[in-house]
Amino acid sequence: MSRVESLIEETTRAPAVWMNFTRTFKKHIKKQKFLIYCFYEGKDDSKYYNERINTFGLKNLHHFECKGKSNVLKLREIILEKNSNSQYKISSLYFIDKDYDDIINETDYNYWKEANNIYVTPCYSIENCYTSKNVFKKILKSEFYLQEIDRDYKKLIKLFTVRQKEFHRCLLELNSWIVTYKYFYDKKEISEEISYGNLTLNKIINFNLESISIKLDIQDYFTSKIEVLPNNFLEVKETMKNTLKINPKCNFRGKFEIDFLYSFITLINDDKSEYNNLSFHIQKKNLVSNISQYANTPKCLKKHIKKATNI
Repeated sequence: MSRVESLIEETTRAPAVWMNFTRTFKKHIKKQKFLIYCFYEGKDDSKYYNERINTFGLKNLHHFECKGKSNVLKLREIILEKNSNSQYKISSLYFIDKDYDDIINETDYNYWKEANNIYVTPCYSIENCYTSKNVFKKILKSEFYLQEIDRDYKKLIKLFTVRQKEFHRCLLELNSWIVTYKYFYDKKEISEEISYGNLTLNKIINFNLESISIKLDIQDYFTSKIEVLPNNFLEVKETMKNTLKINPKCNFRGKFEIDFLYSFITLINDDKSEYNNLSFHIQKKNLVSNISQYANTPKCLKKHIKKATNI
């Protein structure tokens, strides 16, 4: 078995993406088309990255969804190995989320940051690029058709700022438990696997335009799923908490952050007594693509694209 074959077998998703990629690559080579191949973690990533890469005039892109960071990195290993033994050199870029790796996986994180063709988000994920006050200002102007001098504009900016701070206070403990759980899970000191797909904001907090409060018993939630906590779990959790709270908008789990934005917009739409003339109806599943043009573009992303593509 070749090294490429053994690498492919090491992950569940890579074989399907690799087969799709090789078919596509062979077709392009046959037609003498040379493209830049982008490998993303999830299906929404292309909606964010492609638009920004295209601003540099790089129209010859073809992207692949790898369903997870580990698969993106594994495919990078495969292609690097292939490049070393091929007359055709594949131009490829790899995009991954930072998640909590700067805190709990520092060695790998620093390696990814230094690699020429890997881009690591400066915040937890690309979703965090959608949730700043500046992004919300753009949405108010472009989708709610408000101007800076309008009373509703000023009021909603103030409400957004205050509620987001409350939101971060409420979710600090939850994010601290999640990152600490992952720290011990990766060290194999916890065996139980926890999924957060069904842990929606309406299960975590009470949320309206006037206040936010926690309703989930976070400790009970985790201890009901983990049979035995490591002895120093709570001590490590406090250390993690102190790190996370330095910059919650950047460090907190991105899915929660963008769910906050979606919920806030929905509350505006539903408040007919106060905001009867305002409406921006969006579906949660399409939020990333619908407001991609308003999301922040980190300076490090621009720098990375220029460096990786020799612009």
